[in-house]
Amino acid sequence: MSEIKMTIVGALTVILGLMISAGSAMAEKLPKGFNPKRHMTFEQVRPGMKGYGITVFHGTEPEPFPVEVVSVERGFAAGKAVVWVRCPSPRMQKTGPVQGMSGSPIFLWDKATEKGPDGLEKKRKIGTGGRMIGAFAFGFRMGKDCYVGIQPIQFMLAARNRVKDNPRSIQILTGTRSRDATFAGAYELARSIKLKDEDMWRLNAFAAIAGYKPPKPSVTIKPQASTKSVFNARTPLSIPVTVGSNEQARMLQPFLRPFGMSPTVMQGGGGRLRPTWIDPKKVKYKPGGVLAIPLVSGDLDMSGVGTTTEVLPDGTVLAFGHSMFAQGDIQVPMAPGYVHFIQPNLSASFKLGGALDIRGAILRDEAVAVVGKPKAKYKSVPVTVSVDWGDKTRNKTFKYQVAHHTRMLPSLIGSAITGSLSTDTEFPLLNTLHIEGLITFDNGKKLKVKRIIPSARPTQVMIAVATPINTIVETEFGVMGVKSIDAKVKVIPRLDAAIILGATLKSPTVKPGETATIVLRVQPYRKKVELREFKITIPKDTREGNYLLTIGGGSMYQQMNRLVKPHLSTASNSEELFEAVKFLVDIKDDSLYGVIRLRTGNNLTIGRSELPKLPTSRAALIRSVTSTRTGTYLDTIEKRMDLPYVVQGGTTMPIVVTDDPAAPK
Repeated sequence: MSEIKMTIVGALTVILGLMISAGSAMAEKLPKGFNPKRHMTFEQVRPGMKGYGITVFHGTEPEPFPVEVVSVERGFAAGKAVVWVRCPSPRMQKTGPVQGMSGSPIFLWDKATEKGPDGLEKKRKIGTGGRMIGAFAFGFRMGKDCYVGIQPIQFMLAARNRVKDNPRSIQILTGTRSRDATFAGAYELARSIKLKDEDMWRLNAFAAIAGYKPPKPSVTIKPQASTKSVFNARTPLSIPVTVGSNEQARMLQPFLRPFGMSPTVMQGGGGRLRPTWIDPKKVKYKPGGVLAIPLVSGDLDMSGVGTTTEVLPDGTVLAFGHSMFAQGDIQVPMAPGYVHFIQPNLSASFKLGGALDIRGAILRDEAVAVVGKPKAKYKSVPVTVSVDWGDKTRNKTFKYQVAHHTRMLPSLIGSAITGSLSTDTEFPLLNTLHIEGLITFDNGKKLKVKRIIPSARPTQVMIAVATPINTIVETEFGVMGVKSIDAKVKVIPRLDAAIILGATLKSPTVKPGETATIVLRVQPYRKKVELREFKITIPKDTREGNYLLTIGGGSMYQQMNRLVKPHLSTASNSEELFEAVKFLVDIKDDSLYGVIRLRTGNNLTIGRSELPKLPTSRAALIRSVTSTRTGTYLDTIEKRMDLPYVVQGGTTMPIVVTDDPAAPK
């Protein structure tokens, strides 16, 4: 009997030792900054435990709301867990999980009662005591009850410990994935307004340079896949971003969606939304307080709104309980913020709020949290937009600072310029929009963008501005940071557009060295048909023979060059990419281009460099089947003629080059 007892005692000793070892191992895994007196691990959580969360429902001061633990879910991701709580208060039952509450700290009590001064047990008071388990982070859409997933604080602290305390300029390079997301958004917008093919040629050309394959025109573009559209999917709560109009919200939706953000409309929100009764100096980063990400600041406040979870002794801020971009090291501005109110919605309730003064930057962005420091540096791009309505009382100049996050930079700049056009009225029914932009890059390069868009809509402005920047800023070759942008926009209340009805050659033949004259029949909008002469000179060394002359606008010219000079639309390094984009933006909307293809051989290219008229033996030696850098191209005769309107359509006709004096004239 004593042997059995000894065996049992020995077994219990072993088990106890294993439990102690396991507990020690668990303690060793807890990240630096974890305070057992303030923080609780998810392993300590049990169903039925009660507590509270704190968040800002109005203004800047956090308020408590009760929670009760339902369960703990482990293993939904490797090494991760979620604590599921129910929010029983009438307010939370009405709203459900709220976009903008992401990061709200949740505190749990070890016991739901405590001894009072009289020694009797009483219920704990909501908003006092307890230990922080983590951040309000996940939810379900259109639920009949308010269940919320909590991101454990131990994972968030681990993310804090991966922050670079003294980061140098962090360049965000994710390859073409983010560039493709912006192109996908641009095509979604273009299809949504049924933009015609002749109005999409430049978008198609930028996509081709970037290597993005757009859906076929016959295919209906569906919103980019997102679990946020699935009612029964556990998803991070979206970060609401306040914009000033329904049109701006519709434009930004496809660009913000991939980054877990959703636009919310505050009508008339073209300027700062900051309430005058809030003193920004008195608002500090604190658990439950608003943490805002000022994407665009200045004359426009476009900020993502979330909640601060924890502020560590060194001032480090943990927030959101989920990622923004999940990119690791980043540098985007952060600021304390405020809330106007919470709008209850059937699908997803949201906070309507904004940012106060920028203080510091988010330096780390992981699946479990964003981490910021109040004195950290960030980069932003100054954007100046001058708008000319042809009315001195309405002409304005706007100044913005746009967060230099390369994934979002193109759409944010496009949104700032577009938003400058919607502060007072919509575009006239008949209009022609002139856009001139100068983009200066960190390396000193400058890109001039000039567009003329008849019958312009805000969506077209967004596409016109965002796509060239998107093509060049973040690529497989690296990041080309933007230093500044200056844009001038002029709205003309008439339609400066025309179509080509036909063309006639004054003479079907032309001698080398002479000029061919073509008479074009052009129909301007609501005006009489015009006859315009288009002249193109044939070089003296042109071979005799039959050729085709094509005349048309920028669309035709780009397509022709892509066919006969494909090297102008490809790139194998950042320098060639910049030149390819520059070639494309230099094509004018208000010009006619004439192109004659010549029958020439042995014209080789190495990259974008042209090697014309090489001897056959030399061309064969240079051109190697093992090289992807060499190619061929055709010589062309080109002529451009400027016009007072944008021309659509074109024409192609035969032309005979001959020295024969007997040839018909």
